[in-house]
Amino acid sequence: MSGTEEYGIQSIPPRYDENNSFYVHNSDGYNRVVEEIDAEKRDIADTELKAVEQQRLEYEDNVRISEIKREDEKRFLESIRLKEEQIELHTADISEYEPEEEILSGTNVDLLA
Repeated sequence: MSGTEEYGIQSIPPRYDENNSFYVHNSDGYNRVVEEIDAEKRDIADTELKAVEQQRLEYEDNVRISEIKREDEKRFLESIRLKEEQIELHTADISEYEPEEEILSGTNVDLLA
């Protein structure tokens, strides 16, 4: 029997990092792994923040575009209403000059005969 078996001493393998990609043997290795994991988490968080910001900007753009479309529709309908009013005014002015007599069918020659 060797000395390790007599006293129940067992060898402890080095620790793995979270992804089991390499052994962490000392505090420098541990700190490096923690920094890498933190950098990955920051990158993921930055990507998520950018995605949320992009969605917010797209939503604001859609709202702005819909407001512009509504304003354009209002202006268009207002221009139609103004044209209709002008046509009614011109029609009223013209109706003053229309003869109230009924015009008989036929030519002037027929009327004279």
